[in-house]
Amino acid sequence: MDLIDIFNYFGYETQRRKLVEEVNEFLDEILLFEKGIGDIKKVEEELVDIFILLNQFYDYYEMEDEELILVTKEKIKRTKERIRAGYYERNK
Repeated sequence: MDLIDIFNYFGYETQRRKLVEEVNEFLDEILLFEKGIGDIKKVEEELVDIFILLNQFYDYYEMEDEELILVTKEKIKRTKERIRAGYYERNK
């Protein structure tokens, strides 16, 4: 069974809601970890849950690796340019 089969089994709306849930769980685990009462293993597990769901959406929309790589490179380049230009305030 592929990721798209899992996605289709549960359906678009269920997986969309699940992605939101997993992102929130990830953020909760990060906060706990930063407070010193969390476990990095739980942060990793929630991050993997997000990766799995994102990959399901990637398959659902039949996205192409090359296009995602191109967009990723463009966004990284833009962020670097904005940093150099002082667009963002630096957090210390």
